[in-house]
Amino acid sequence: MSKTPKDKKDDIAIDVIPLPKTDKKKKSIFQKLFGKKEDKTTVVSVKQGTHMTYDEKAGISGYPPQWEAFIKGSGLVKEEIEQIENNKDQNAAFEDVVKFHLKAEPSALNKILKPKSDDDDTAEMLEIDDPESVLPEKDTEMTLEQLAEPGLPEDFFENFSKIGEGAAGEVFLAQNKKDGKDFALKKCVITSKNEKSLINEIEIMKNCKHVNIVSFFGSYLEEGYVWVVMEFMDSGCLTEILTEYENGFKLTEPQMAFVLREVMRGLLYLHQRHKIPRDIKSDNILISSDGSVKIGDFGYAAQLTSQRDKRNFIVGTPYWMAPEVIRNKLYDAKADIWSMGIMMMEMTGGAPPYMEFPPLRALFLITTKGIPPLKERESWTPALVKLVEWCLMKDPNLRPTREQVLESPFVVFACKKEEFAQVVAETPK
Repeated sequence: MSKTPKDKKDDIAIDVIPLPKTDKKKKSIFQKLFGKKEDKTTVVSVKQGTHMTYDEKAGISGYPPQWEAFIKGSGLVKEEIEQIENNKDQNAAFEDVVKFHLKAEPSALNKILKPKSDDDDTAEMLEIDDPESVLPEKDTEMTLEQLAEPGLPEDFFENFSKIGEGAAGEVFLAQNKKDGKDFALKKCVITSKNEKSLINEIEIMKNCKHVNIVSFFGSYLEEGYVWVVMEFMDSGCLTEILTEYENGFKLTEPQMAFVLREVMRGLLYLHQRHKIPRDIKSDNILISSDGSVKIGDFGYAAQLTSQRDKRNFIVGTPYWMAPEVIRNKLYDAKADIWSMGIMMMEMTGGAPPYMEFPPLRALFLITTKGIPPLKERESWTPALVKLVEWCLMKDPNLRPTREQVLESPFVVFACKKEEFAQVVAETPK
């Protein structure tokens, strides 16, 4: 991208992640949640100060050769390329998007480059009018050893059966030796690279007990591994229901409102404690056969502190990402509100906007064009349309608060939990 001479700097080191091969086999919910690819990072040197041009015969040129795989596979059309070339704001947006690809943490980038219960005695019921907790002074300095329970998993669980695996670890279904109750146990390899994120994930789960958040029951250390014991959600994730849209099934608006309300209650609980999940999407919304809906993956969650009440780390999943996250600007809990708006669009159409495009083009369109209108807009109630459009305002300050979403006319008409449980029961497994 073109810059004035005073803006130019020395070469900078940038992580380049090769495009992963597409796995066309359907993955289980546990593979979706925990089956992260192995990071294969190559460090290269890229000069700042580039300017992209387009020629019908030669194609795109004027960018560093190291960017070629990203840009040539971006799916950008001629008109968009010309806008990038001739419009200062579009040029800056595209540069941010490419930098996002090159500089994002590897575990997030590998995901980006892919084509595409109430009686739980550990749960606390939501109280919307609870006063917000005070921001902690700084990030905690706990260790995995301090967070772990004494003993090993096999001391307390039996009948281990593997139900998922990936570079992040293996997931097992096992029964508690005392009462035979099912639990999900995630076995993670500990490395110098992921130890801090494992501590963060465990600590957030340990300190968050709510009916709309998957319950945490402890962690155990084994040589080179940490085991995380979680509530077992027996009906997979929201995505399993949305994939049935291809077969003519669709959630009704009251059923969508029920899912939204349950997730928002979990989000409100987290946000009141200054925790932002940063990866809200249907894959991470887990469901049980009794109709319970819970937030289920804290691999990208962040703890805000009084020293850092906004974040600018690039994490999450691209099609659900807020513009301010993509452009590496400071962001806060309003980024989760955007992701909730995208998830609502998933529930109306089965997939997030721009899912048919390569990720780089999708990210560029999100940052420059925003989100397209709901498909078949006239067929939805004004309450749904208004809430979706409100959550997806490009300016985060214009998006609703968590309380405003929960009090919206759309959410008021949520169905009963029993009705949603019937939907879950009728969804093919």
